[in-house]
Amino acid sequence: IDCGIVDSLAGFNTTRTSISVLYPGLTAFQNLTQETDDNTTLKAKLTTTDTQTLGEYQLLCTVFDFANNLNITNITFNIQTAVPSTSSVFADPTFVPPLANKIIGKDYVETYGVLPEDGDARLMAKNAGIVLTLAGESHTITVQDIGIDSVTLLIESEPFTIDLGAGEAKGVDVNGDGFDDVEIFLNKIHNKKADLVFKGIHAPSVVEEEVITGPDVGAEEIAPSDAERKLGWLWTLLAVIIVAIVLMSIVHRMSKKSGGGGPSNVKFTPRDLGAGRDDSGASWGSGVPKKGKGTKPFY
Repeated sequence: IDCGIVDSLAGFNTTRTSISVLYPGLTAFQNLTQETDDNTTLKAKLTTTDTQTLGEYQLLCTVFDFANNLNITNITFNIQTAVPSTSSVFADPTFVPPLANKIIGKDYVETYGVLPEDGDARLMAKNAGIVLTLAGESHTITVQDIGIDSVTLLIESEPFTIDLGAGEAKGVDVNGDGFDDVEIFLNKIHNKKADLVFKGIHAPSVVEEEVITGPDVGAEEIAPSDAERKLGWLWTLLAVIIVAIVLMSIVHRMSKKSGGGGPSNVKFTPRDLGAGRDDSGASWGSGVPKKGKGTKPFY
């Protein structure tokens, strides 16, 4: 394990710097012997005696310089029984083969094209990449860094990174349209290469609401509702009443004007209409009315 300091000019503060290891089955870290390299890097070594126990090891590097800058590195690894060189890797019962059968080497970029929906796997070294074509646009996915059981991927053309742990899958929106275009699954880290599966995702289509319209109907052809018909009758009746009141007012004013502004001098009474005797007080005609037919009141 190599540990560096933040400020190479400040130098190591050896009294505050340590490299320690946690052995399988123990609960406390134990310090290792340190070696400096040109005053910029701190190194420690594990011997075969240190790693004779099978299981998980943890290395912790805590480095201070004299400018009080701190750098911490933590590495985890496993020790297992080596597979004999003359036998197949499948002789190791713990060996799990990668899903990919095609390797993309360091600094090589493969032009892939359209991804299948059922996915396709690639065993990719650090700085290896693939170019995908989505909706006529090319996008590059590059392995930026590989850890013990994780990988960091750089997505372009609008650059951003994602981290994946072994056995983890993530949906990625590579073109920034709000929908995931690719699902990326990290199966494992195999021989310092990322065993990655890429799967195409079809973005859901946006369905516009359909507006159903009928044939154009003129205003005069639209049938009124019951409420509108009732209101129409009420307005009609109100108009008739107003017109009747206006006419009555006009007739009343005209009758007043015909009498010189005073009370009317034409009065109809049963006595006036068809009296049968000589009545000088009759208001219609002069002289004596004829006797006989028509001398009785017409009512």
